[in-house]
Amino acid sequence: MPSNFWWCPCLFVVFDDQLFEKLSLNFLSRFRKIRSSRTIYEFPDETGGNNGRDEVNFIAYAITIADMEPNERSPLHSSATIFLYKTLFKHYQWMTLFDGIYLMHDGNCYTNRSYFFDLDIKGASNSIQCVLAGTTTLNGGKWVTNNGSPVDCSTDPLRCNEVSSHNAAVSLYITTGQNIQPTDDGWYKCCLPTSCSDPNSDIIFANIFRWVQIKNISVDLPSNITVLPQTYTLHAIRIGYRMPYIKSANWYYESGGTSIELCSVKNNGHYRCSFGDGKATDKNNGKWDYEVTLSVPRKGDTTNEELSPWNSNGDLEYKFFLHVGDVMRNQSITITIPVTAPTFLTEIRKTATTITVSWTAFNSSDADGYVVNVTSDTDTVQAVQVEGSSNNTITLNGLRGETTYSITVRAYQQLLGPASKTISVHTLPVINSINWTLVSSITQLNNTQYCIDCLTTADINPSTDVYWLVNGVMKSNSMYTLIDVLMYDNTLLVYPDPLGMSVNVTCTAMIGEVNYSQSVILYASSSPPNNVRGFILNATSIKVNWTTTSETNGYVIEYATGGATRNVVSTREYEIVLTDLSPMSTYIISVYSYIDLPSINSPVAVLRLDVPSPVTSLSVSNVSTTGITLNWTIPSSDNYVTYYTISYTPSCPQLSSVNEMVSVAPHQSITTYSYTLIGLYSGMNYTITVRAGNVLGGSDPSSVEKDTMPTAPTGVPNSLFLLQPFNNLTWNEVNCFEQNGLITGYTVMISNSSITYNLTSTERYIILNDLVFGTEYNISVAAVNSVGRGPFSGTLVVEIKAIPGPVGSVSSMMDTTWAVISWSVPSYIPSDYPIITYEIGYHMLQSGNCSMVDDDGINIQVFNQYSNFSNSTLTTITGLYSETCYIFSVRAYTDNGYGSWTFITNETLTLPIKPSLTLSSTSLQTNLYAAIQEVPIPSVYEPTYTDVETAVLSVSNFDPQIPLSLPISLEDLNIHVTSCHSNGFESQYTSLKSEEEKPCIVGYSEENKPFNRFKDITVYDDNRIILATNPNLDMCQREYINANYVDGYSSSKKFIASQGPMKKTLVDFWRLIWQEKPVSIVMVTNLKEGTKNKCELYWPNTLMEHEEFGPFTVLLQSTQTFPDFIIRQLCVTIQDVFNDSHTLTQYHLTSWPDHGVPDHATPLMSLHKQVMATWSPSKGPILVHCSAGVGRTGTFIALDIALEQAKRERVVDIAGIVNRLRQQRMKMVQTLDQYVFLHDA
Repeated sequence: MPSNFWWCPCLFVVFDDQLFEKLSLNFLSRFRKIRSSRTIYEFPDETGGNNGRDEVNFIAYAITIADMEPNERSPLHSSATIFLYKTLFKHYQWMTLFDGIYLMHDGNCYTNRSYFFDLDIKGASNSIQCVLAGTTTLNGGKWVTNNGSPVDCSTDPLRCNEVSSHNAAVSLYITTGQNIQPTDDGWYKCCLPTSCSDPNSDIIFANIFRWVQIKNISVDLPSNITVLPQTYTLHAIRIGYRMPYIKSANWYYESGGTSIELCSVKNNGHYRCSFGDGKATDKNNGKWDYEVTLSVPRKGDTTNEELSPWNSNGDLEYKFFLHVGDVMRNQSITITIPVTAPTFLTEIRKTATTITVSWTAFNSSDADGYVVNVTSDTDTVQAVQVEGSSNNTITLNGLRGETTYSITVRAYQQLLGPASKTISVHTLPVINSINWTLVSSITQLNNTQYCIDCLTTADINPSTDVYWLVNGVMKSNSMYTLIDVLMYDNTLLVYPDPLGMSVNVTCTAMIGEVNYSQSVILYASSSPPNNVRGFILNATSIKVNWTTTSETNGYVIEYATGGATRNVVSTREYEIVLTDLSPMSTYIISVYSYIDLPSINSPVAVLRLDVPSPVTSLSVSNVSTTGITLNWTIPSSDNYVTYYTISYTPSCPQLSSVNEMVSVAPHQSITTYSYTLIGLYSGMNYTITVRAGNVLGGSDPSSVEKDTMPTAPTGVPNSLFLLQPFNNLTWNEVNCFEQNGLITGYTVMISNSSITYNLTSTERYIILNDLVFGTEYNISVAAVNSVGRGPFSGTLVVEIKAIPGPVGSVSSMMDTTWAVISWSVPSYIPSDYPIITYEIGYHMLQSGNCSMVDDDGINIQVFNQYSNFSNSTLTTITGLYSETCYIFSVRAYTDNGYGSWTFITNETLTLPIKPSLTLSSTSLQTNLYAAIQEVPIPSVYEPTYTDVETAVLSVSNFDPQIPLSLPISLEDLNIHVTSCHSNGFESQYTSLKSEEEKPCIVGYSEENKPFNRFKDITVYDDNRIILATNPNLDMCQREYINANYVDGYSSSKKFIASQGPMKKTLVDFWRLIWQEKPVSIVMVTNLKEGTKNKCELYWPNTLMEHEEFGPFTVLLQSTQTFPDFIIRQLCVTIQDVFNDSHTLTQYHLTSWPDHGVPDHATPLMSLHKQVMATWSPSKGPILVHCSAGVGRTGTFIALDIALEQAKRERVVDIAGIVNRLRQQRMKMVQTLDQYVFLHDA
């Protein structure tokens, strides 16, 4: 390092322009720029060697002690100097000392154009030295005066000295005692080392002044060009005499040739300012600073109006005037400001946080740069400096989204120029929008998926600057897509959990420390639907409706059966039809409403897609003579009930059942229901059934029995008949619908011309023992019940005669062309009038059959009549036609008159196909007629009854196989029966086979047990009737029925023995009839006996009415009512089968009690006669049933076999017959009384 560095009072430093850019302006303000040069320097390495040369642009600066304040001065080798060195060169390992020209005075270095007070340079020791560093030889170096002439160093007042030691120098000073003249005041130029005319000479200036001098004026510009309003401070530095008398010191603003005073000092007075803020500061040693701080004038300002805003070129010009003694000095300073505002300020593009604008650029001479001002209603001013006049585009950052900004631009030089026109720009929103879409079907309920789309500006990072709040719970943002250069689509999937709660989703985007949020609410209905009700439309469809009280956009219906997959559908209506359901299933139905999200579910509706369950707790109340109130508990709420069918059947067989239907609204809140039957018959027992029903059908019935309150009978007994000579008065019972209660007896009123009296009877007959022969009587009868007596019948007028009674026990034995008629003597024969003869009549029925004959319609006048004067009770009638129905009649005759006719009908036999017989015809005839007294043997051979039957049997090859157990001949039968009544029937009966001895697997199976009326009575497997199934017909799929075939005496499968049909077997019973085609039904039971149901009604109750049993339709064609039985003609057809029907006759015995026997055999014998009159093997079997199908049924079949056995074999073996029957159906002839009755009959 050069040695003169240490003693040189001035330190010169150089550095390249790149380092200059890095140094702070505050530091460089301490330096004065000397010059710029382009010099080649060597750069040493760390070892001291040179590692290269480079040409670098340098800027030279110098700092002098004289420029420092007193408290800043220190020796050059002090720490301050070292600090400057380290600070300047810490980035470089080299430095150099500049070898140019400089000034020195009083041991201080001064730079070019320094000022020197004349008093300070008086005397050679106080001279100003002009020094050229590094040069020791002068060659014409000199000082030059302010007028350009060289200083005469040898004359006063200014003298010069040349110095060549160390560095070449020329000193300049004022001779002591001398003063310079005003003309000497000014700038002096020093040229070294040669003359000033030498271009290679270095030049430096020094100002020598008298009294005072304006060293310099300067301006402190705003530190931040962007800040408004702009203020600046003007400084005028006065140096020189320490205490001069100041005539004036003034700051002026120059405007268009006019000077406006800003601040001034008058006659050594105080410094005052008319405009701006000012002060004068004593800097010591004669140095003063006159300041004035001003604001930039603006057009339209209400203050400083006398100051023009700016001159024509936009600059501001200020002058400082100083007047001391005869010295007047001034200096000017100009502050440059652009004269015009930028034009065509335009928005180029924008985002949520940025706006890019441009304007028309200025020339470089008109502007150094621009300041863009941005304002909004919510933001403070944002001002952005743009350096360089050509840089006319800027992007404004850090803005708020969706905010309107006002933007202006100003050009600047030293200060800002006028503002451009303002433009308004609305930034894009940070969050452009938030919306939701339904991803999955609303029927997913709490699994329904919703997609929330939040469109945000692309100015942010969506993974870190976006988050979600779902009902206050924060969720990160993980799904986003850049949809264009300006926008991200951020997505979030949400679910309605729990149901019924609205979901508030907030999307928040953060920019800096500002949060931007938008929310969307997915609304759920405030309350679920209510009053959910289901209505059955058919076997697979339900209509569901409901009500709602809250806002909704639609509904979701969820329905399922137990354990089945749930089904969900939706609708916008208030009802829906659910189809393709599973019949006979119970459905649980819930309804949800929804706006955007589903509500919680409604109270569920439970509905059975089936016929209702039976009603329960069926009872009666408020019973009157003509009305009964029914009460019942309705089926459970899952049942669908739209009506109730009330059927009531009176115990009177003459009356039909009545059905009443009452419609009800489904889903009633009540649990019980009442219904009153009116218009009933008094004192009548009613079987009442109630069925709940809907469109699918009715439930199983619930039944109750009740009698209406009785009243006195309103009907009269009819068909009064007095049987003479016994005087047995009989009558028919009062019509059951007119009895009005249980008939407890009868009152018989008898009168003649002289007397009237009443008799009572508890039966429907009475023996009138006191009637007088030859007297005419008027007789009438009235019925009596618990309430009273009813009206009397019409009068029977009768004359009492002594005539015989009718003959008894008329029977016929038929052959092909003859018949044997037998009878018994009348039970009454007048003692005074014995029987003289019997009169016999017969008549061939021209058309029809024997079953159609009615005794009341017989015309006796057409009969062939003859008398049997032998008093025999047997006669043979010959010359008859084969296969012809004949009516035979017999009556007794006495001298007092004829008895009444007794009639019988029968049909002659068919001629045999083969006349040759296995047995001798003569032998057969002899055997037959030998057993019948007084029957003459025909003179001509005719086949006998036994011959014909034997012939038939030989053809069919049927063997009845009746095992002989206790055969009794007809001759001994009376004695046998009489004896057994005393002792013997019970032991016989107990010895019979009593238990089933053959397999009954099918009948006792769990599948078929419900179809047996009694759990211990079923059918044998080997002869049960198997029903043919038909899958195309309703209720025709079961093959089991409690019925089986039973053989007759001479015919296989002559009978079908069956239990009486139950409710569940009604259709099966008619299937049996349609399949087996029986010619007749023998019903030996009543529908109800006492309080027990014995058989279901299986025919229509009203003449010419139809009733349906499954696929079968039954028509009641005719009814004939007799005292002990009813004959009905029935016709049955089947569904979808045309031109096909089956007609059969029902013989209904009404006077045989269950488990008991009739009082006498006549009703049963008469019924048997009617049945057999219509039967032949070719016509089909006879269906016989009672209740269980074994007791009375077995008795009837056994009677038929016994009668035929008696005719064939002349013996009767009841025990053998019963054993045989029990081999075909268990428990046949069920009681001892029935076994005894067979013998008596």
